[in-house]
Amino acid sequence: MARPVGTALIALAIVVVLGAGLVAFLLFAPASLLYSRNIQKGNEIVGRIETFQQQQHGLPSSLAEAGVSESDQGEYFYKRCTDTRYIVWFGTSLGESMNWDSISHRWNDTGSGCAQ
Repeated sequence: MARPVGTALIALAIVVVLGAGLVAFLLFAPASLLYSRNIQKGNEIVGRIETFQQQQHGLPSSLAEAGVSESDQGEYFYKRCTDTRYIVWFGTSLGESMNWDSISHRWNDTGSGCAQ
């Protein structure tokens, strides 16, 4: 009789440890890892903007002008800051976002918009 109880306790302990590990991962993992799929799609959008900029010698006025699909325009956002600088972002949680800045050429979760 002691054997099934011991096995159940071991299984419960494993579930608790795995659950705690998952919670720790979600709390402390870098945003770039958590949102890697969104960043990959964002990189495609940045590529479209860069291509437009090279071909048209200027930045697009919108994502649509850069050839970004309507469905992506609902998840990703674009702002032209100056004639040569722009930002792209997507929301991660309420009031938070991952941001691409054409000056730094990287994604971060501490974007300050066009101000700098």
